[in-house]
Amino acid sequence: VDEKTKIAILFELCGRSSGARVLEESETLLAEVSPRGTDMLLRVFERLLAAKDASIRQKAADLLARRATADLDGASSTVHTVTQSACVKLLRDFNGPAIDALAGQIQANSRDAYLKMCVYLRERRVEGDKALPRILADLSNPELRHMALFAIETLYEDTRDAAVVAGLADAIRGESDDGVAAKYAMALLDIGGERAESELRAACPRLPLETRERLLARLDEPPDRQIVEWLNSEGVIEAPDAEAFLESARKKPSEFWDEVEAEGPSDAPMGLTSILHAAGMLIVFDAETGEIPVRHDQLIEEFGAASGGAFRPTACYEEMLQDHPDDWKAPYRVEFVAGDRLYRFGARNFGDWYDVERIVDVCNWALKDTGSLRRFYSMEWGGQIACFVCVTPSQAKALSETFHVVWSNELDAAMREGKAFEERMIREIQSDN
Repeated sequence: VDEKTKIAILFELCGRSSGARVLEESETLLAEVSPRGTDMLLRVFERLLAAKDASIRQKAADLLARRATADLDGASSTVHTVTQSACVKLLRDFNGPAIDALAGQIQANSRDAYLKMCVYLRERRVEGDKALPRILADLSNPELRHMALFAIETLYEDTRDAAVVAGLADAIRGESDDGVAAKYAMALLDIGGERAESELRAACPRLPLETRERLLARLDEPPDRQIVEWLNSEGVIEAPDAEAFLESARKKPSEFWDEVEAEGPSDAPMGLTSILHAAGMLIVFDAETGEIPVRHDQLIEEFGAASGGAFRPTACYEEMLQDHPDDWKAPYRVEFVAGDRLYRFGARNFGDWYDVERIVDVCNWALKDTGSLRRFYSMEWGGQIACFVCVTPSQAKALSETFHVVWSNELDAAMREGKAFEERMIREIQSDN
């Protein structure tokens, strides 16, 4: 039996046994297989992370953590053989020396912003609020600032946490670069509360005009009930009973980082974007997947779920048109069915980044073919995060006029901004070496 077949059998057995025999056989095989076989075999260990036996789960986690740590220690600065999703699970669900070593190596050598953010999440899970001073201190480090802000917004959104508000307010006052101060201000806005609002209004005069307008639009945003009633009256969402809608919406995950449980007060305002997300009209995602292939097919399904039923793709499919098994720069062929039509098109290969522009163009094309007036409009979000709202042109205009929503004509802005940050970090690392 060749190694590919052996690995396929082990993978299948993961779901049919306790995992002890699979773990033993996989560890033995790992010392013998080819590099390509190693990549395949590591998927078996990733599957063992869900084994019923806790000791099996921990052994698989330790092996994967050691492998990922070795990858990063090799100065590649990227996890090659252990997937990003597996590393996230290791940081989120497991403890021990091997996981500690992986977390340290990610902080030291990885350029993956999402993984670095997950390290902060782990520190919070393991140490509680003891991790906060370290996260706030990282704001002063240009290389870590992006990830620290990411973690703060993820962990403390809508919490009105006094220590976080004080830390960000001090960072704004102590920052000489108005552009950086603007990023701190937007993070402070997400924390919420009266003190945060007071600090933001005091900081507004020194902030760039665009940031100042966005802040004031959010600070002066009407109550959630009024937002829902307006959206319903404009036909953006269907919510004739605003209170019933909000009661249901508050029980749903937020529009991003839904693996983090909300810790803020239950009466914290949802705001426009969370209401649109709860209504199934808005999609927010990281333009960088951390994996190749990037799975444009799954992204199309997510766009369908964020269209209010206007766009219903089925049979979504993606294929890399590789010339050979190790051709990871090959373009993609993507397909889906909508209505009675098959859409087949090419998507560009940007490494582990989505071809957002091509996907949105074709989704909007499909919407037009169905006779719908709705289209996916890009809402400015910042960084490598992409945000799209499915509305008609007149609704987009009304949202802009009423809520000061800033639309962007650059559909791939998140990918370009994220790649620019990544390339800048690479240059800095290379110059340090």
